[in-house]
Order: sequence, then C-alpha cells, then structure tokens
Amino acid sequence: MTLSSYGGKLTREQLSRVPTPSATATHKPIPHIEVVEKLVEALGFRQIGVVREEYAISADGMKMFGVMDLTTGFEGCRFAIGLQQP
Repeated sequence: MTLSSYGGKLTREQLSRVPTPSATATHKPIPHIEVVEKLVEALGFRQIGVVREEYAISADGMKMFGVMDLTTGFEGCRFAIGLQQP
C-alpha cells in the first residue's frame, strides 16, 4: 500500500485542515495533526529533525498514513519513520 493509493499526498498544512470525525459514546478520535505535532515535538527533544514529510488519509478521513525523513547529529546518516493512525 502506498500513500498515493489513498487519494494523493498531503502536506502537514493540508493535514491540519482535515476534519476530525465525530466522537461517539465509546470512541473519541484524536486529530491527525495532533499526532504528528506531538511526534515532531518528541523527536525535537532528542535533537532529531524532520527534513521531509508527506501524509495521506483514507477516503472517510478515519485513517492517516505518513512518512517522515529525519536528520540527526550523526554525519552521513539519515533515518525515516512511517506513521499509521487507525
């Protein structure tokens, strides 16, 4: 499964405009952008920066997928992480 198979790639700015699904008596959705911002904050505490990122959401807006390319203080080394919010 690729990000493009979910209707195109989104930037963080576009992701912030995706409406959060309504809560129910047994389920309280967390906005996708909140998950991303908390992750970026936690990475920053460890001197890890995001150099490239892209996101996609399912057609109903319930699932978010993402990829972040990261940079650290290690010369010549770069990492990437994938995100999935079911």
